[in-house]
Amino acid sequence: MIILLFSDRTIACANSEGQCTWKTDCHQPTSNCTPLVESDYNVQLLADTISEKLKDITGKYPYIIQTELKRNKLDPNRDKPEATLFDPEAIKAWNDFQNYIKEAKNEIKKGLLLDIHGQSHIEKWIELSYFAKISEINSDQLQSDKSSIYTMSKRFPETKFNELIYGNESYGGLLESKGYKVVPSPSYKKPGSGNYFPAYYITMEHGSMKGGNIDAIQVETPFAYRRNLTYISRYAEDVASVTVEFLKKYYGSTSSGAERVLISIPSMILFISSFIMQLID
Repeated sequence: MIILLFSDRTIACANSEGQCTWKTDCHQPTSNCTPLVESDYNVQLLADTISEKLKDITGKYPYIIQTELKRNKLDPNRDKPEATLFDPEAIKAWNDFQNYIKEAKNEIKKGLLLDIHGQSHIEKWIELSYFAKISEINSDQLQSDKSSIYTMSKRFPETKFNELIYGNESYGGLLESKGYKVVPSPSYKKPGSGNYFPAYYITMEHGSMKGGNIDAIQVETPFAYRRNLTYISRYAEDVASVTVEFLKKYYGSTSSGAERVLISIPSMILFISSFIMQLID
């Protein structure tokens, strides 16, 4: 038996300018540098159900990559310092996690990464993020070359970028057509003063903003669709259906199973997971 000891991600240090260094060797750590350690309820179950629904539609099952570490030990959806607080074992796990995503991207070549999370905001809307700042969304100052779907946008130069974000045939538009409240979407183009989570490390690093043919969208699912298996099943079926439709339109995929998808999903209470999916036999 091999036992690895990971330090807890608790209060960390800041420099003289008040910026978090995420080190833990200072004399007076500051509460301003406390990493988030809460996990997303039932997201792992949601991931498994999405997998089954995609299998029902395409006849293909996904690859799954996950780390069975609590979020107070590791958060792969943050950059290395904040994700690990420089714990040696956590750094190794973080590196492995990111490398597995890269390996999956190399296998898939061209496709979409969905980074699926859970939130409990009072708006009860599905929050989609393409790595744009809230201020950029609210002011309609969206820039394709600074988004996580940059490569996809270049394939459709005749389509205004805003339409790819909140038009009828955007990912949000397709979800809205299923009866969901989504931001951004045709009905809710901007979060305004509402609650909204912007994308983090996985969407930034593994989307197409930095190049490559894998785009990324962060999907924040409200608690209402994660509360129990009945709600999860219905929602997962719609997510799978929308994803396949989106791939057909923007990636040239067909219903024969040629779709290429990576889905990164943090877990429920005990896990931080990445659900890296290529639709395969």
